[in-house]
Amino acid sequence: MARISEVDLLRGVAIVLMVVYHFFFNINFLGITHINLYDTGWILFQRIIGTLFVFLAGVSLTLSESRHKDYRRHVKRAVATL
Repeated sequence: MARISEVDLLRGVAIVLMVVYHFFFNINFLGITHINLYDTGWILFQRIIGTLFVFLAGVSLTLSESRHKDYRRHVKRAVATL
């Protein structure tokens, strides 16, 4: 089965958004500039990025399951991380 370019594009967007947020977080943390990261816009930006990552994880798991009907491999991976 081929890769789905829309999912890959969204993954790329999520990573770029995460890099942008952490760039501003780091320059604020290092004292280069003062940015209020607890402002409504920044909090909304954080939530959008987090939601996008969780959404893409669910989509990827669903796509993986549609190819492989055996869910036991996910259980093994989850147990191995404990």
